[in-house]
Amino acid sequence: MENLQLNDVIRELIVLDLICQDEKLNLNIAIFGGSSLLLHLGDDLFRSTRDIDYTVDAFSSGEKLEKIMDMMPGYFHNLGGHPEFPDKELYKEHGIEYKEWEGIQFKNLKFFLPSIEMIALSKLMSKREKDLEDLKTTPMLNKCDLNKLKEFIDDCQTYLFNTVEYNFHEWDDILKLRGLSQSLS
Repeated sequence: MENLQLNDVIRELIVLDLICQDEKLNLNIAIFGGSSLLLHLGDDLFRSTRDIDYTVDAFSSGEKLEKIMDMMPGYFHNLGGHPEFPDKELYKEHGIEYKEWEGIQFKNLKFFLPSIEMIALSKLMSKREKDLEDLKTTPMLNKCDLNKLKEFIDDCQTYLFNTVEYNFHEWDDILKLRGLSQSLS
């Protein structure tokens, strides 16, 4: 499978909506990972991605969902639930649900897109090198409210033990590398 650019992600969402229309079903999903960053930053500012990471927020039948996803070309990857950090309620407070994207109307599909701060937080609260690299090399932090993001980091890390390998320990170095600083408010 080829990597997806922003237009590819939009095309796959359109196809998913059309399949949902044919099946006469409504689907609400939340999009995470590289696809969520493509939707926020676009092709010029973010790398392509292999898949569309999602979770299902609302759907009437698990069997029907499986049938619908079997009709898709294979780019969708069900995470099976929201990422552990930040938690689902925090994501929901800081994001937007879309039924339309840049003039494209979805009839049977709604998708939730976490705020750029939530996406950055999920990368900071991970141990993955790829997430750390995204934080260092993409302008996602330039688009964030850094004070709010730092508050989220401080709140989330209180729930963790043995955090030595988590990316949030690189916070100061990442900001310095990106030429960013928090305002002292």
